[in-house]
Amino acid sequence: MLTIELSEYELYNEKTNKFTSYDSKKIILEHSLVSLYKWEAKWHIPFLHVKNFVGEQYNDYIRCMVLTEPIESTFILGLTADNIKAIQEYIASPMTASTSFTFSANSKPAKKEIITAEVIYSQMIANNIPFECQYWHLNQLTTLIKVYNARNNPDKMSKKETTQTYAEINAQRRALYKSKG
Repeated sequence: MLTIELSEYELYNEKTNKFTSYDSKKIILEHSLVSLYKWEAKWHIPFLHVKNFVGEQYNDYIRCMVLTEPIESTFILGLTADNIKAIQEYIASPMTASTSFTFSANSKPAKKEIITAEVIYSQMIANNIPFECQYWHLNQLTTLIKVYNARNNPDKMSKKETTQTYAEINAQRRALYKSKG
């Protein structure tokens, strides 16, 4: 969870030719699966595969992250450069100490799957991860899914490795029992 302190700010409304003042306030944000789901429902594109956001898309994602209600949608205009930097750092943070995973040496690389909110929800269901985790920081949730997959998919040997292992075991047993076969 990230808390941002907004200072007082003023915006000019061209329709009414008046300035509107906004009080300072705290905004609580969460980069979560729920935020991702809301954003993808609006924009119809996979958030995690967007390389360069159009200005309004990024601003809208920040709006989707807001947990503090009610809040004016214009609060985005009151964010400072430091606020935006803090949000970007928060989104990029791994939020976990689990950073390396051991996968089978023989496992084939996964196809370039497009990850959307629904794909992550399906992974949660398949791995019996409780739905309350949808409110976790997204990087924590995706790390949990990776850890679950790494722990529940033991290394598998290739046929060549299996044959070689059995040949070595047989050779050891023949030597132990002084047998020829």
